[in-house]
Amino acid sequence: GFNILITTYFTSIGKAGISFIIASLRGLLLINGFVLILPRFMGDAGIWISYPLSELMTLGFALMFLKKSYTCMYH
Repeated sequence: GFNILITTYFTSIGKAGISFIIASLRGLLLINGFVLILPRFMGDAGIWISYPLSELMTLGFALMFLKKSYTCMYH
């Protein structure tokens, strides 16, 4: 839920590009990459771990963008 909230935040402040990057990472890029790679190493468990791992990695990127956004606002 945090990824969606952060995406919405960036859209609302007029930074649609960052919002698009976060949404693409979450729903397209990372999930597909993990689904293709992880099952080779982990078997069927890799398929199940792909979604939570992509959400977690997207959250890391989203928090990085959020921190950078706050740093730029207050300096």
